Amino acid sequence: MSEQIYHVLVIGARYWFCLALIYIVFGVVNGVRKEYRYNRFVRQEAQARFAGIMEVVEGPEEIMGRRYGLKLESIIGRGRSCDVNVEDASISRSHCRIYFKQGKWYVEDAGSRNGTFLNGKKVSRPKRIYHRDILKLGDVEFDMTLYEQEGKKDA
Repeated sequence: MSEQIYHVLVIGARYWFCLALIYIVFGVVNGVRKEYRYNRFVRQEAQARFAGIMEVVEGPEEIMGRRYGLKLESIIGRGRSCDVNVEDASISRSHCRIYFKQGKWYVEDAGSRNGTFLNGKKVSRPKRIYHRDILKLGDVEFDMTLYEQEGKKDA
């Protein structure tokens, strides 16, 4: 008799374990699907609102991963009047300018104290900037996401 009860309990435990496992797997798959749809929506929304995105990939922990939207012409610095305000002491009040002109993106230093670097090279005059380039301002590095600007007027 006790052997039959043991087998029933084992089968029941296996059944509940399988159900719990299926529930967890479906929950993870559903979460990944929702995250993918949300990220796709955020990208589409960002493209509609901004001409590009600068994402912090190296720098102080408190701003790591932060994203900043770019207009067709943006002044980047830590000053309040800048289009992109980055709170870091190594970045000048008005550090650099990124702009879109004649179908191309450019970056130029605005006389910053710590310099502007594009893919490891100092920017001393306006330089062409491309999608996925690394821009370094002071101690902060940004990964550049630059959108196509078909149908939009130059800055």
